[in-house]
Amino acid sequence: MRSRIQRFGDNVDTDAIIPGQFCHLTSLPELGAKAFHFVRPDFGQKIRDGGRVVVAGEAWGSGSSREQAVLALKGAGVLAIVAKSYAFIHKRNLVNEALPFLVVRDARFYELAREGEEIELDLARGVASVAGQEFRAEEPSKIVQALVGEGGIVPAIQHHGTTVFETLTA
Repeated sequence: MRSRIQRFGDNVDTDAIIPGQFCHLTSLPELGAKAFHFVRPDFGQKIRDGGRVVVAGEAWGSGSSREQAVLALKGAGVLAIVAKSYAFIHKRNLVNEALPFLVVRDARFYELAREGEEIELDLARGVASVAGQEFRAEEPSKIVQALVGEGGIVPAIQHHGTTVFETLTA
């Protein structure tokens, strides 16, 4: 996938992604319209202008465990996230809701991956390319790969029932 970058720093918390007063919303478009409502009001416009990949620093998605943060990103039109690290529960929510993410730790990547730059992601190979350079992402665990392949936790449970984890880890 190709996109422009929307760049964020470290420790972006779920309350910044989707403020608590909007967590009652239930549709993806409604949640997406409120993504970064207070901290980056132009987020939605940048999505419409082609900035559909988020690049962030350490601890993306820290704070509360609200799954609405991931749903808001999906509803806004985010295609994928690349970060140095993720808060554990938020990472689980990314997997559960099948929003693609990569972990890239190379400092050179973050020097090149500036706001508005073009990025290409090859999720199957785990590669992020920016400014003509390729950067390898960390390989996700087998269970994460399996859940992403199923389209998230709900489709996996619908497909495999109560044996979902035994089946996906076999």
